[in-house]
Amino acid sequence: MAEETKAPVATESTKPPKKQRIYSKKNIMMAAGQITGSLYVGSLVGPFMTLVVVTFAGLDAAVYGQIQAVNAVIGFIMVFVTGILFQKVHLPWGKARSWQYVGSLIGCIATALAFSQIPISDGTGKIVFYWLVLIIGQELYGIAASGTYALFPMMTPDPTDRINAGAVMAQVGQVFGVVWRSCMLPLIALLGMLAGNKEAGYSIYAWVVLILVIVCYFVMAHAGKPYDPSDKALKAGVKPLGAYVDQAAERNVSFFAMVRALFSRQPLSFILSKFTRDMALMTINATIAYNFTFVYPSPVIMGLYFAINALGGLVGAFIAPFLANRTSMKFTYIVAEALMIVFSVLGFFLGTNAIASFVFLVLTMFSYYMCGALEKPMFSNAADYTVLKQRKPVRPFLMTCMTLPGKVSGSLAPAILGFVLAAIAFNKANVTPEAAAGLHMVITLLPALYVAISIVCILFYTVNKQNLDKLREENEAAMLQK
Repeated sequence: MAEETKAPVATESTKPPKKQRIYSKKNIMMAAGQITGSLYVGSLVGPFMTLVVVTFAGLDAAVYGQIQAVNAVIGFIMVFVTGILFQKVHLPWGKARSWQYVGSLIGCIATALAFSQIPISDGTGKIVFYWLVLIIGQELYGIAASGTYALFPMMTPDPTDRINAGAVMAQVGQVFGVVWRSCMLPLIALLGMLAGNKEAGYSIYAWVVLILVIVCYFVMAHAGKPYDPSDKALKAGVKPLGAYVDQAAERNVSFFAMVRALFSRQPLSFILSKFTRDMALMTINATIAYNFTFVYPSPVIMGLYFAINALGGLVGAFIAPFLANRTSMKFTYIVAEALMIVFSVLGFFLGTNAIASFVFLVLTMFSYYMCGALEKPMFSNAADYTVLKQRKPVRPFLMTCMTLPGKVSGSLAPAILGFVLAAIAFNKANVTPEAAAGLHMVITLLPALYVAISIVCILFYTVNKQNLDKLREENEAAMLQK
């Protein structure tokens, strides 16, 4: 146990290097990891998965809800399995980078199959097929996303650089989102026209998106190479940059130490806050196509929503770091969540036509993306705080746990929508006023409830630069005394 304790103290207490440029090549390449989420979740799985699998491919809505509910449970378990893999198993291409390569390739192929509308007769075979491709796609994509979270603190050892890198990732991701989502629906329509089938446009579009996701993961993995070298490079004498912990020390961490770290106050409070806030996001994403196709039918407004939503996210990604550097990340985070609740509730009462619904949804998502710009730096600080406090090199495990909110909410929110569609007897050929009202509540009041819970959770998060620096100094002093 003595060896297990010594390694992280020596590594994590090292004074950070000089500050880097905000828009450095490294930060911009890291942003490729942020673009993956914008593409996979925001531009594909979130808005179109339920529509394609249930409405186009014909999988029963209640069955789809059951599959996604089971996937949510599996996703929860897989977070811990993934954390142990990152902590204990090191593939030859780098601690974190290896999982980006493997996870993105397998996960994206499986997700593409889910969107391909493969002709399968209704029955057990169809259920098994969709259950397999949905779980493999979502879980393996989650492993690749874990690689992004694990690489982030390795590549940004200085707390100030961490805020800047997180801001650049969010900003570049939103700039890309503005451009992509402006072209998204016209691209789907064009592909459908070329294929001679409107529904086929969604399938071809999915393959295009998922190829881009794979490319983006490979770009970020390449940027992380100096901080997370391959086994071959380490054997050749390459000295890693940043706060690199010896692999043997990480392997020797006990399962109890990992669990204790996760359930400590700082990581757990942030994860619970992000989970409930992501439930709001995934609920809106899963319902948006229904909102502008069946409740307030307007393809033009839906296309405009995706473009302006991304633009609002870009503004939020600039405002949040600006406020955080002048107040605190926690204060900025809470303000943004409070705004999200206000706009969601106003959307319920006032968003009663396509344009009004569009306006309040954009404002709600603007507030969400303000928080998003602070996620990686806030949780990286929580992970560093826990490592320093407990003196165990558990950061790989902790950082992979950041995928828990997105993975579980990504399955649970569509599952709830599937149950709602069944409960309101939704029929695309005859949308009743009761069904429209039910969907309107789902996309407004339900997100507001989730975010209210998120604010309660984040109140328990107390990490700041001052107490983090103090812990670093205490660990340095302890090292000097040995």
